[in-house]
Amino acid sequence: MGLGITLLMMNSQRLELDLLGSRENLRGTLHKLQTAMDELKVLSGLLPICASCKSIRDDQGYWKQIEGYISDHSEAEFSHSICPDCTQKLYPEYADAVNSHKE
Repeated sequence: MGLGITLLMMNSQRLELDLLGSRENLRGTLHKLQTAMDELKVLSGLLPICASCKSIRDDQGYWKQIEGYISDHSEAEFSHSICPDCTQKLYPEYADAVNSHKE
């Protein structure tokens, strides 16, 4: 009977150590999750945007190009190109060649 009690006590100690380890793992996971949430950037709400040049007014009242504003407030990155309509408007002499190349 003494051996049985000893085995139960050892098993209880092992379970307690496992529980402590699980709690530490959970704390570490929660810390990582909180760090990720703190770093998450989300755009929301109304953005005052110029109807002509498409600049955005920031919280301090300054006008910034849309690319700069979005880059500052999100993880988005930009690459630039010219759509077919703007190619036709800005570079009519090249529009047919450029637009037919893309199809």
